Amino acid sequence: MTGDSAFSHPAATQATLVAVGGPTAVGKTAIIDSLIARFRERYVRAPAMTSRPRRLHEGDSEYDFVDPQTILQLHRDGALVNLDHVYGNYYAIPREGLRSALESGRSALKEVHPSNHEALEESA
Repeated sequence: MTGDSAFSHPAATQATLVAVGGPTAVGKTAIIDSLIARFRERYVRAPAMTSRPRRLHEGDSEYDFVDPQTILQLHRDGALVNLDHVYGNYYAIPREGLRSALESGRSALKEVHPSNHEALEESA
């Protein structure tokens, strides 16, 4: 090859949702943070919401924190791409937020627990 990379391939430039999967504490967030830092022009963090409590020192960059009733109502209204239930908490990607992220021309990266890969794939 002459220095070409997968990033220069036309199919690699189409904005899409990219799920980064693995068990809890395997480093999904670190991988996403690294990709976004290194390739800001190509990647953005997918918007997400959760019903779990905010962790100590956790900012607002990864999740919107909502109560379970709110996230379940949004799901009933069709406003979510997915709704996952992991460790007693709900996680979701808002449909409108994802659309806006992809309209920026960048692919949206999101951590996904392995138990939810199939459901996310079916809803995409």
